[in-house]
Amino acid sequence: MENQHDNIAHVGNILQRVRELAVQGANGTYSAAERKAMAMEVNELLEEITMTANSKYKDEYIFAGARSAVKPFRIQKKSYEGMTKPMIEKVNYLGNNISRKIEVNQDDHVAATVPGSRAFWGEKSTVVSMTDAANYVSQADQKIRIDGTEVEITAGDTLGNIISKINNNVPSVNAYRQELPNGNQTLALESSYSHKLSIEDIEGGTVMQDLGVLKTGTQSEIVYDNIHPNTLRQGGSVFDTLIRFRNSLLDNNVKDIGSIDLGAIDTAMGNILESQSKISSLQTRLNEVEKKLAKTEEFNTERLSKNEDVDVAEESVKFNQLLNVHKIALMTTSKLVQPTLMDYMR
Repeated sequence: MENQHDNIAHVGNILQRVRELAVQGANGTYSAAERKAMAMEVNELLEEITMTANSKYKDEYIFAGARSAVKPFRIQKKSYEGMTKPMIEKVNYLGNNISRKIEVNQDDHVAATVPGSRAFWGEKSTVVSMTDAANYVSQADQKIRIDGTEVEITAGDTLGNIISKINNNVPSVNAYRQELPNGNQTLALESSYSHKLSIEDIEGGTVMQDLGVLKTGTQSEIVYDNIHPNTLRQGGSVFDTLIRFRNSLLDNNVKDIGSIDLGAIDTAMGNILESQSKISSLQTRLNEVEKKLAKTEEFNTERLSKNEDVDVAEESVKFNQLLNVHKIALMTTSKLVQPTLMDYMR
């Protein structure tokens, strides 16, 4: 947890510098060449954030969720005109949305990690299908999994039934019916806070594929980009925010720098700060739990010592005293009970 906290704080400091560059870049007095220099600095800062996001502790990736053996962020690069080296074009998240939990008391588990899909996400995620589902009816009992929570779909469920089941079981997502300009009724999913949506068809089900949310043939395994290409998507990661800002600098797009990019950077900074605060508050709680357990251990050790511990020197003296008493008793008895002729006649 301390490792995560320090890395997230480091990212927060980097984003503060990125924001300063955005404010400068939005100033009309800077030239295109100066904004290009800013873009190069932003790209270096982006490289540093990706390295931080792939940090390890004891051979485990700390931002991969429950998939700690998997490097959470995969980087794709390409060459940009006028730049001396390839730059980051896309960063895909390969972990999952599940926080690793620890037991701090009997039947009391807390999330000890913040997955990268939460810590490094800049905006709320929205996925809107383009497939008409007004007359959709599930043909069999099936299961879907959203953000790690399984939802059972039964045969005969309509779009309305599915929306209700998602909203009743998955607190991190708001599902609703979206009416498109052409009159189609489709499924829309929106995260309730900034994080990457994890959507799966599992155990052979095809509900999300049939509704046009997922690509055909993507089920069971968590795929980093299994969302159907023919969907409307909004919301991206901190990396997407920085890539867009860097490209605006390269394109000398002052308007976007001062509006869209600056706003997205502020949102990303807020999300990073929230993740940092969440870990800090949990650390505070665990410190108090540790103090409580230390006192409990001291008290129980003292009680156990009183009940079970032996003072060897003191008990040896007592034993010798009892041994002497026993010998004296035997000697006294032998003198009092003298053998008679009757003892030999038996």
